[in-house]
Amino acid sequence: MARQAMATSETKREVVADVPHSKESLTAEEFAHIIRGAAPVAMTFLGILALLYTMYFAADFFLPVLFAVFLSIILRPVVRSLRFIGLPEKLGALCVILGLMATGTAALYHLAEPAQDWIERVPMIQRDIEAKLWPMQKSLQQAREATEELRKLASGRSAAYFTREVTLQGTSFINQFFLSTWLTFAQIMITVVLTFFFLATDESHLRRRIRSMSFMGHRDSLERAFESIQSTIPRFLRISTLIYACLGAMTALAMHLFDMPNPALWGILAMVLGFMPYLGPLIAFACIATVALVSFEAWWQIVAPPLSYGVMSMIEGTVITPMILGRHLTLSPIAIFLSMILWTMILGIFGTLLAVPILVILTILGQHLATVLRGTDPVAPSPAEITPKVLPPPPA
Repeated sequence: MARQAMATSETKREVVADVPHSKESLTAEEFAHIIRGAAPVAMTFLGILALLYTMYFAADFFLPVLFAVFLSIILRPVVRSLRFIGLPEKLGALCVILGLMATGTAALYHLAEPAQDWIERVPMIQRDIEAKLWPMQKSLQQAREATEELRKLASGRSAAYFTREVTLQGTSFINQFFLSTWLTFAQIMITVVLTFFFLATDESHLRRRIRSMSFMGHRDSLERAFESIQSTIPRFLRISTLIYACLGAMTALAMHLFDMPNPALWGILAMVLGFMPYLGPLIAFACIATVALVSFEAWWQIVAPPLSYGVMSMIEGTVITPMILGRHLTLSPIAIFLSMILWTMILGIFGTLLAVPILVILTILGQHLATVLRGTDPVAPSPAEITPKVLPPPPA
């Protein structure tokens, strides 16, 4: 028995003696290695958070800057084509900016009158909706009164009725628009000026600046990422614009067939709101349904316009767009939804327009970064690493 007790105590001492050794080796080698590897990740994460907070508090500044960046990426091929026919870089950029401003002014001029007409009719539309939905509201009110009577009979106590009058006071949509006109005008001017400067900058100068950057020696990867962004974003937006233009034309044709007022307005609205993922089609559907409700009396005429737009929008979102754009770039619906929420919270409602282009750029940069981290991307050698070739002596 004594020998067994001594053997058991020696075994316990050996086990206890082994534990500090493993802990000491972990803290001395592995733990320090983990800390050194986690430090850059933590600093990168904190830097991203700081950037997002800065963009949130300075959204009025970053919004025109981001729009200018994407407009310059989209319009860069046009400036390049003008340069091939002999126009200098700055003159071509000026022509593109003037053409863009003329197109925007013409579209605003033709759409301002019907849009203003519908905005002024908002109180009348509200009364028409209340009048048409009054039978349904009356039935709901009768059901609530019957439920209240049953509750009072069940409790045996009389409830007091309180009448509360709520008055909503505030500025109208037009007043809010004019109050924020100066800020909107300033943002438009900043976008136009920055877009001109970005387009007027020599493309070779941008390439030299990128080549001068050193991301752990991967200069070639940065240049390829820049070229990929310049080729992918314009192609993505051109295809998206063509798809949404077809959707807008089909919507305008359907609204014309159903005798909807201002069918061209709803077609252009469907085209513009198509660039807002998920939220845009819902807004267009609600607008078309509201106008149909106040414009027609028969239920089939009320249901047909929004239903036709909903079917066309569903076919576009689930069949046509994935089939065409999926050949060039595949984006996860979850990533699109999260990107839309993030940039809407940071930049406001216009962030929904920038959510997908920003996600495309981040996807391209992520693919090139993953290539670099896997070690499959060739590292550009520095000048100090280049060894000159020694030529053999000439034959005697």
